[in-house]
Amino acid sequence: MSLQDTLILAIRIGISIEEYWNMTPCEFFCYLRAYEKKELDYLNKNITLAWYTEYFARQKKLDKVTKYLIDNNTIKNNKNTAKNKMSKEEIENHYKNKVVR
Repeated sequence: MSLQDTLILAIRIGISIEEYWNMTPCEFFCYLRAYEKKELDYLNKNITLAWYTEYFARQKKLDKVTKYLIDNNTIKNNKNTAKNKMSKEEIENHYKNKVVR
């Protein structure tokens, strides 16, 4: 890869020319790997979205959309567990009896 190719690649990644000349080759390739991973993640998300779109398009009868969404009961159960927090005394007893022996 020539110097001109790496400079063009840096510009495509979003690195300014000034930043490019002030970084080491190792730093540049770290940016390049991060950019490639970001692009790969973006492609994977789009492929997954396209797959699900086609999956639903081929269904003869669609399930209710609520099957695929988070229902309110799950959210309520999570809120109820927050209400059942231990008191200070219960925490102290727990640590005295179970953790510290």
